[in-house]
Amino acid sequence: EAEPDQAVMVARAAEEAAVEQRWLVFAPGEALAPELGAGLAQMGIQPLPVYAGERFEALAAGGYRLAPNALADYQALSHALAGHPLDGVLFLWETAGAAAAPQLGEADAPTSRSLLYLAQTLLSAPRATPLRLWVATRGAQALAERPAAAGFSDAPLWGLGRALRRELTTLECRLLDLDPNAPLTELLLELGQPGEEMEVAFSGGQRYVPRLQRIAPELPERRRFHSNASYLITGGLGGVGLLVAQWLVARGARSLILLGRHGAQSADAEQLAALRQGAAQITIVAADVGDYDTLATALTTALAGLPPLRGVIHSVGVLHDAVLAGQEWESFRRVLQPKLAGAWNLHRFTRAMALDFMLLFSSVASLFGTPGQTNHAAANAYLDSFAAYRRGLGLPCLSINWGAWAEAGAAAQRGLEQRLAGSGIEMIDTASGLRALELAMASGEAQVAMSPADWSKIGPAIGAEFTRLFDELLITTTASVTLSEAAQAREVDIVTQLREASSSRRHPLLLDYIEGCIAKTLRLAEPQVDHDQRLFDIGLDSLMAIEVRTRLQNAFGSDLPTTLLFDYPTIRKLADYLFDQVLHLREPSAVTPPPEAEAVTDEDLLGIEQLSDEDASALLMEALQEI
Repeated sequence: EAEPDQAVMVARAAEEAAVEQRWLVFAPGEALAPELGAGLAQMGIQPLPVYAGERFEALAAGGYRLAPNALADYQALSHALAGHPLDGVLFLWETAGAAAAPQLGEADAPTSRSLLYLAQTLLSAPRATPLRLWVATRGAQALAERPAAAGFSDAPLWGLGRALRRELTTLECRLLDLDPNAPLTELLLELGQPGEEMEVAFSGGQRYVPRLQRIAPELPERRRFHSNASYLITGGLGGVGLLVAQWLVARGARSLILLGRHGAQSADAEQLAALRQGAAQITIVAADVGDYDTLATALTTALAGLPPLRGVIHSVGVLHDAVLAGQEWESFRRVLQPKLAGAWNLHRFTRAMALDFMLLFSSVASLFGTPGQTNHAAANAYLDSFAAYRRGLGLPCLSINWGAWAEAGAAAQRGLEQRLAGSGIEMIDTASGLRALELAMASGEAQVAMSPADWSKIGPAIGAEFTRLFDELLITTTASVTLSEAAQAREVDIVTQLREASSSRRHPLLLDYIEGCIAKTLRLAEPQVDHDQRLFDIGLDSLMAIEVRTRLQNAFGSDLPTTLLFDYPTIRKLADYLFDQVLHLREPSAVTPPPEAEAVTDEDLLGIEQLSDEDASALLMEALQEI
């Protein structure tokens, strides 16, 4: 029997709609597309359109207009909707796909900024149940039917959305990539019949979902690089950049350009000397890769006396972590700029050159999302799609999603390998990383991930929606256990103990349990933490705060605020809050009001700038600890 067409399926979904729902629809243009409005109405959804404008205003015809770059306008929208609960939000403010791409280097990533502000506003409105947030792009993902990803300029929304899903239990964030040449029927169909998949893409009438696939481990013949060519490494003075430089020289390269914002002052003199002893000519260039004019001038000058450029490795990056409530656009943009504008500027400068390769060093953060790293996930998701875009132009490009390197950057400095023991995550040693780099370059793919791990352990820790990403990597069926199921199996004892304990024993028992959670998160050998000491003063950071909150949510089966550890920054204050407001174990007459939130400092939000990708990946690996 033939499958019913999409129109019939949408109509069928509409018939199954139970009650009318209220959804905000961030719609492009000046009016809601007729087919979208009619389709939503058929499904029992009352759309409240939101259009881009110069200032916030309520429209006489219904809906609102606001300035996309003004956080105050989103807050005004939230106030206007107070008392009128929403069932969902549909974000359709994608840019104009490929037509907007050439301006990206100078633009301000408008859709990322809008989604950031929207998420922060939704976070501030308390809810009893998760709010559905659907984010739609057009052609931002590379597919078998559409390998070029012409709408790559909106790919950061996918990284941002994945990180939101990991950090916020109050948002059910789904990501859709629509066919640029198809009507909105696909969107309506998915909206009317949502399944378990949180990420779906459409092309040529086909529906796609993301899955990781293993690459055959056989290495090709030993790669050789031209002795009469030059090779550029941005971030080339950092730990991984210098390792790759040594690899290039060992494989025959004799002219390297190492680019960094601060030039030779940040270089490792011994490593540079070793490179030069390998008969390599090392040219150090100080330039901002995100500034095209500065970059083009510096590279043109450097190349004037060198062999022609034949390869580019873009490994520069900036990190500025913070929980969602603490993310400010300027720091968010500083993370995006070297990735987005840097990749685009390198493309502009080299597109007329006969390059053998362009490698973009991305991060596994863009695949899984990372709590506290919405900006980093967004920036690297752009690189992943940009690689497909370049290849669609017939130009070489490969994006590599790296995990944490063991012998370079923050991973080595912070003793991360020991802290990851037993979690299923392994560090990338130098030899394995360079072998993986060679394999990736020979794979013919536009995107390859490198993060050695026991996926059966990591999958359940990340969550069911990400576990499906590993379906083809998992060997045992135990890996299909969801995060909540695994957590309930581990943590049911504390709930039972609290319920069965005497009233005088319950609060001390909860204090001990929270102390154990903090000690486990801080990787302390002994769970001895002063119950009245501020946790951020003993080493807790924003990513760890999210980890503690997740542990407690899993243990008690309750959604907790993302600012939990900032509002209750000591073990005693946290225990009092959970005891009174979440577990309701204290007698009503003894319940005390929650304390006022303490001011959140920059140190609490872990503001770390000018770090390389290996440092960012190191923090990611900590966030992916089994919780």
